[in-house]
Amino acid sequence: NTVAGTKLLPESDELPPDPDDLEAAVQFAFRADQRPCKIAHASAHCYGNPKCYRGLGEKREGVWDVSNLGHNPRDRLRDQDGFVGLRNLGATCYMNSLLQMLFINTHFREAIYRWHPPPGAPRDDSTEVVLQLQLLFAHLQASLQTSYNPHELVELLNIKTSVQQDAQEFFKLFVTFLEKVLLASEDESLRSLIQDQFVGSFHYLTTCLRCNTVSTRKSDYYEIELRLSKDLCLLPECLDEWASEERLTADNQYLCGHCEGLEDATRSVQLLSLPEVLSFQLVRFTYNQQRGLKEKVKHKIKFPVMLDMRKWLEPSVRSQLSDEQATYDLIGILSHRGDSAYVGHYVAHGKILGTGMWNRFNDEVVEPHDMKKLGLDADYDPFKKTLESSLAYMLIYQRQDSKAAPSPPLPPHLREAVECTDAAFMHEIEEYARREKEALGRRDEHEAEYQEVMAGIRPDPRASAYYWLSARWFE
Repeated sequence: NTVAGTKLLPESDELPPDPDDLEAAVQFAFRADQRPCKIAHASAHCYGNPKCYRGLGEKREGVWDVSNLGHNPRDRLRDQDGFVGLRNLGATCYMNSLLQMLFINTHFREAIYRWHPPPGAPRDDSTEVVLQLQLLFAHLQASLQTSYNPHELVELLNIKTSVQQDAQEFFKLFVTFLEKVLLASEDESLRSLIQDQFVGSFHYLTTCLRCNTVSTRKSDYYEIELRLSKDLCLLPECLDEWASEERLTADNQYLCGHCEGLEDATRSVQLLSLPEVLSFQLVRFTYNQQRGLKEKVKHKIKFPVMLDMRKWLEPSVRSQLSDEQATYDLIGILSHRGDSAYVGHYVAHGKILGTGMWNRFNDEVVEPHDMKKLGLDADYDPFKKTLESSLAYMLIYQRQDSKAAPSPPLPPHLREAVECTDAAFMHEIEEYARREKEALGRRDEHEAEYQEVMAGIRPDPRASAYYWLSARWFE
């Protein structure tokens, strides 16, 4: 017999026999010259073979095939030393990448674990977001599964899973949202967590070209936004451009308080403080007014593994900082593949603090990655210790005086939640194993049945030659 739907004459380069040779024509038309399967070794249907004994009783659906049991949950069992990924719910790769970068920051993760709702405070969406973030971090740290589904956090944040957002915009909105929630905490270290971790300050120095009066205006930053102005940009050069002096003239004149009017002026930027985690946002998308949409800038950026920030600090601040307080190590790279801001895919590469190993976080799949092969369309210079990439979108550095903290222990309530999820997962594995055993048992029973049938079938002893053919071949 054959698999249902097999053509009577399968495609072949074999030429048809002489039509006058009746026996050869019959053999060719019905493929009766095919060798029969060996009963003891037959394992699957043979394409185009009418003497495939495996097909006996094939109308009994599912006898031979156990694939209808569905996906095997054992495939989702995490390796002992593996990491847990985050499921992509449609177009949520930007969120997954940034959440993984927050997770590998052990100082931040430990602080989030310590948070609890203020006594007597109602359980609103704001507190639920932090509770869901705790659960997400706990499962990334201790789950038995290869990935975690963040759907509850996504729903609380009102994220449209079919719409890709800008990763940098999401990062800033998310950390400022967390900051508002943490400010209500009784723990002072939690109230200042976002400021200590991610927020620095700078000031604008504006000099009136008429009276030479210098004024300053202080501002906070969550990341430093850098333009890519040529085909190959060096990160220090981008910082020079960011901090460089610009002239305020014509329609952009400065309102000088001393002169009491609009005057030409110069303006530059100096850093006043540096956060523990310093992020650089590379301006990969620019707005095209004629086309009415954002276009991607594909220039390359060359960035160092270690970055000294003293050059861009205000002189008095610079003199007060030690080398470790002004020097940063690269710990994260967010990259974007795609031609526009509306389509594409975000992937993160993160350095595991304490081990120095790099991982590639691609939604559900997390795998070790050599710095020389970060998958960024990048070149690594081992002598200058720099990377070069046309895909890098966000660079994350950590200050050297911030010593890597060990992976924090799970609080009891989070450990219990993870164990509950794991118990349900293990039950799913056991249930699949039970159904698989039953299916294999039915297959073995049918194996014995058809072998018994075939053993009892004998052709007419007067026939010198015979062929077994399925009646369906004559339909």
